[in-house]
Amino acid sequence: MRPMTHHGDPISWRPQVARPAHRAREIVDPIIEPLWDGNHVLVHFQAGRVRLVDAGGKDVGRDFPLIVTAVREAISADDAVIDGWLSDQPTRTGVGVVPVAVETPRGMGLIRPQRPGPAPELPHDRENLVAFVAVDLLRLDGEELLDVPLLERKRLLEQVVAAGDLVRVTPFVRPPLEGWLNSWKAAGFAGAILKAANSRYVPGRETDEWYVALPRR
Repeated sequence: MRPMTHHGDPISWRPQVARPAHRAREIVDPIIEPLWDGNHVLVHFQAGRVRLVDAGGKDVGRDFPLIVTAVREAISADDAVIDGWLSDQPTRTGVGVVPVAVETPRGMGLIRPQRPGPAPELPHDRENLVAFVAVDLLRLDGEELLDVPLLERKRLLEQVVAAGDLVRVTPFVRPPLEGWLNSWKAAGFAGAILKAANSRYVPGRETDEWYVALPRR
């Protein structure tokens, strides 16, 4: 078991990202998520207050008041820090419903409808076109979860966040990768990201335990 590490004031945390790679990397026991497009942020929730802090450390919540309200209503906790994306991809319409299988840590399969489609003509920073997509849970009720394995963090995330129109929880699947890449490309995603099921989270770092995969042209 790895020793627990304190990573300082959570407001100073920045998103962890996959280390860039020019060729496929071996990921141990991977799960696969769609590669979301948009503004990568950490949600800081405490006593009903919501802050959306981007990768540069700026609180962008004032630009997205509807998202702030929706996140406040969606979180069932006293305090939490959640990694996610401000993206218009979940709210695009026009090409029908794409079923996405979600594998939970308990091995049960769920089907969640997604509504991706053509990009709207309006810019991405319009709040009424953007949803928050939660991908990871980093802190819950005063306890850091950074050294907790990814699958356990995801299990807790689904318990803490109630999905709705403006708040989503990312789907994830198991390999094989190729079929999902083609399916998600057709649904408007640029690619997928593979993450080791046992991976930990180090704020602001690049990690070799995550790998971005793009479909062949």
